[in-house]
Amino acid sequence: MEITEDSQLSIPIKNLIMMGVAIVMATAAYFTLEARIVAIEHDRQMRAVEIKKNSEFRELWPAGRWGSGALPADAEQFLRIEGHDRDIEKLYALREEMVLLKIELGALKSQIESSE
Repeated sequence: MEITEDSQLSIPIKNLIMMGVAIVMATAAYFTLEARIVAIEHDRQMRAVEIKKNSEFRELWPAGRWGSGALPADAEQFLRIEGHDRDIEKLYALREEMVLLKIELGALKSQIESSE
């Protein structure tokens, strides 16, 4: 049997429709998978960029080489802490003075009692 331009092929309509549906489904599945792969690759690339930025930030921020080295809120906290430290030092100095005054008062009290 020889195949030429005039050769005829008879396929039942049901089979022809099924072949068309199968081709459409296969094409839709291909493009769906292709779109999913592109989305996953894009997501991976974006995550790689974020990971790189995070790594740079993690390494450079503590060293003071990223940005100003501290956030404005951090700077305010540092100033407040320094102020509290100064206040605590003043309180310790006042406590020492009070102890000395207490000792002097005790000595004066004993002198007054002994002279009476």
